[in-house]
This record gives sequence, structure tokens and C-alpha cells, in this order.
Amino acid sequence: MLSESKFEEKIDMLTKQISELKDKITKLENMLLVKYNYNDYNDYNICNDVIMDNAIDRSITFSEPPPLVRQKAFNK
Repeated sequence: MLSESKFEEKIDMLTKQISELKDKITKLENMLLVKYNYNDYNDYNICNDVIMDNAIDRSITFSEPPPLVRQKAFNK
């Protein structure tokens, strides 16, 4: 059986190892966040390029209504 001092040394060693593992896990989590969940809009635009050929088709155009329609709207 372990003496009390050796037992405490073992506990201290395990506590230190746990602390080191927590640090490593935190670093790995941060690396994964940067790799997969990075929310920089410049990177988003680079990774998800808009095809400019179709951009014109998706654009919203505003045009004046014909003159008679405008006149009827004011006559009501």
C-alpha cells in the first residue's frame, strides 16, 4: 500500500496531468472553432462566392408605373 506522502505525490501528479490535458483540450477546441465556425465575413464571402453571371437575374429593379396608373392613384 502507498504511504501517505507517496499518495499525495500521486494526487499532485495526476492533478497536474489533468490541468495539462484541460489546456490541450482548450487549444484543440479553439483550433476547431477557428477552422469550422469562423465568422469573418471576408472569409465567408471568399468561401461562398456569388456567381456574378446570375447576379443580374436576381437583382431587384424598380421602375416608374405608367402615367395613367399614377394619375388614377391620385384621383381616388
